[in-house]
Amino acid sequence: MEQLPKSPKEFSTMLRNSLQRCLHQRHSRILVDVEDSISLEVENSSAKDKTKRELARLIVEMFYGTGIPVTVAFCNGKELQVAQTTWGASTQQWVGYFSLDKVGKRGFQDIGVQIADEQVWICVDPKAQQLDSLLGLVDRPGQVVVLINPRRIQQNTNLLSSLHQMLKQFTPVLVLRRYMVQGKRCLLYNRFPSNWYLFTFQNRQKKLVFEAKDLPRNEQTLCANLHHAASAASQVGSLPSFWNHWPLATWWKNFSPKKEKEEEDWMQDL
Repeated sequence: MEQLPKSPKEFSTMLRNSLQRCLHQRHSRILVDVEDSISLEVENSSAKDKTKRELARLIVEMFYGTGIPVTVAFCNGKELQVAQTTWGASTQQWVGYFSLDKVGKRGFQDIGVQIADEQVWICVDPKAQQLDSLLGLVDRPGQVVVLINPRRIQQNTNLLSSLHQMLKQFTPVLVLRRYMVQGKRCLLYNRFPSNWYLFTFQNRQKKLVFEAKDLPRNEQTLCANLHHAASAASQVGSLPSFWNHWPLATWWKNFSPKKEKEEEDWMQDL
């Protein structure tokens, strides 16, 4: 069974390995979708919206030294400025920054964007129109698009529906999202090229309640697995520990280790 990352360092390694395998198999439209409350310890800040920037920064570093041009595209100038200020001058010498709010009625035709024969575009939380315009611009060989945390596109649909919309165009490299199934707090997980998993957590124990190669189209399959788990537990006289409701105050608490020696407990406060 696929193991969840136990620390930010392990998360970064998994992300790198999955991205490399995905690129080696010639996938050029890539999705990374990670819960916003996860701290990857890239930025030394308490900002609530830093996860998407931390992911972008990790992926930027993966292409360092390859000679391939990298452009990070943000949904607006404010997001871009925060990233430039936070990341400092170390990346500005070899990474291009772009604000997607420059997209006009004719897409990028209004601003004359220059594109290299081979280029990586890291697209952070775009609007639907912004993403469509970018994909239209780079619809040619040698262009890789990594889509990170597309919350502006997902906000009006539930998680399964929005993911299926993304998967029509993008290959998931790493997905790690909390998900409510009939009032039960769960964790949906996938990394390339593994299966999709649904876990529940309680009392520092994780329970696998769903595993499949493809993401289910609706919640019926997920619910059936939860009911099966409950039925199996009732045969021995009690429900499993993960079946209880979890206090909101302790759900998804910080999600990062407080000390190096607590690496094994990185995900235990879910």
